[in-house]
Amino acid sequence: MIKVTHLKALDHLKLSEAKAQAAKQVPMPIREARIDKALARERLGLPLNALITFVMGGSQGSVFLNRLVPKAYQVLQAEAGNKVRHQSKDQLKHIVYHSSGKVWEVGLKEYLSQDSSYADYRVEGYVDSVLAWSAADIAITRAGMSTIPALSRCTPDHVTLSSSS
Repeated sequence: MIKVTHLKALDHLKLSEAKAQAAKQVPMPIREARIDKALARERLGLPLNALITFVMGGSQGSVFLNRLVPKAYQVLQAEAGNKVRHQSKDQLKHIVYHSSGKVWEVGLKEYLSQDSSYADYRVEGYVDSVLAWSAADIAITRAGMSTIPALSRCTPDHVTLSSSS
């Protein structure tokens, strides 16, 4: 049996008519749970009164995020410091919560530890995505096949990038 998430995918396969008619469409598996922002931040050890940027860089296709986002953060730190002005006119601390993937976690932590401007840049190999999406004010992710449906279920503003960007 052939299972696809989008029926149009069958157009790209060389299938007999019988096999194409027997194919089943299955939905993209995503976790649809949402958690209150305050509770999610409490569970992750993140402050409620901060701007949280969630970086989803854990897959092989998003390695470029593991390289580019810390550099962009450093530029932001140099220009704006560790505070961002919120629309309420409050100065909010900016914290990055970065899921790097286990393979890249140690190297990224070592890189960040060489510069004190990364004091509020938190890296973990893998994270509970429901908690991370729920805690975030903004997310920076790869425009991957499973990320787009997940974004449709979460609330933060987001920037999605392809590796060719």
